[in-house]
Amino acid sequence: MATDSPRRPSRCAGGVVVRAQAFTEQSYMESVVTFLQDVVPQVCKK
Repeated sequence: MATDSPRRPSRCAGGVVVRAQAFTEQSYMESVVTFLQDVVPQVCKK
């Protein structure tokens, strides 16, 4: 049982980390898109 206990949290933590990275990538891309939408019109106006 002592062997099973460390494995379970590490598997759960691994799943959470992978999901967190996926959400982080989406948030990062959304931030980039929002930034470009804000900056590009200003550059085009000049």
